[in-house]
Amino acid sequence: PATKTYFHGDKGQTSGLYSVCKACKHKKSKAWKKTENGRLATSKWRRQKWANDPAFRAKQIESHKRYIKKKWGEGVSGVYEIINHANNKSYICESKAINMRWQDHWRKLRRNRHENKKIQADYNLYGEENFEYKIRLELPDDKDVRLLEEAKEIHNRLKAGQELYNLQLTIKQVKMLTEEK
Repeated sequence: PATKTYFHGDKGQTSGLYSVCKACKHKKSKAWKKTENGRLATSKWRRQKWANDPAFRAKQIESHKRYIKKKWGEGVSGVYEIINHANNKSYICESKAINMRWQDHWRKLRRNRHENKKIQADYNLYGEENFEYKIRLELPDDKDVRLLEEAKEIHNRLKAGQELYNLQLTIKQVKMLTEEK
């Protein structure tokens, strides 16, 4: 039957419906994408536009920024901590978008793919309900400031004898700490 259940709408047609049913259009589209032209045409076109058209590139970047802003909000920049209440260990880290980074940690932990094997093992052992995250410091969006504050926090916790999941400071952080003193 000629209804919107089986046909896409098309304002250009007198019937108000597309001339080919949804199922047939889907099959045709799927078959075209399997061809060499179909597979390459869209990605090749986009790569060429990105390389040669600054206006296109700017539009794509703005579109991506709007997407991120809509999905994650303005975002908080600073130092945060993941706390395991079962054994009182912590993981100190910095990010320019803490909420987004936190979601990334959760996703990796749930999929058993976190890069820090110690925190992954404890997450598997104690479960998600024993983990919490807190924002320790809200900082400006300056990588060096965030790295320095993260290094100070880790250094102070280690001096106090607290166990951390952090494996080590980066060379840049160690240099920053020594220059600070």
